Amino acid sequence: MSDRQLYTLRVWIEKEDPQSPWRALLEDSRTGQRWGFTHPWELVAFLVRRTGLLSALLGGEEEMDRSGEAKRDGIK
Repeated sequence: MSDRQLYTLRVWIEKEDPQSPWRALLEDSRTGQRWGFTHPWELVAFLVRRTGLLSALLGGEEEMDRSGEAKRDGIK
């Protein structure tokens, strides 16, 4: 995976859904792949997995597959 990742992030409020009004759409600027989120913590968790940030903070390095999931010992 490249050291750089480029995304477009759109955030808006759904007034029709008072239980979960927050929405976000993240788009990979290179591939056009999109991910939708209904809670801020879902977006943060995705970005932490996608970037390997948690692993880096803990002193380990994890290889990431194309979906952003960590692979351990070459196995997803």
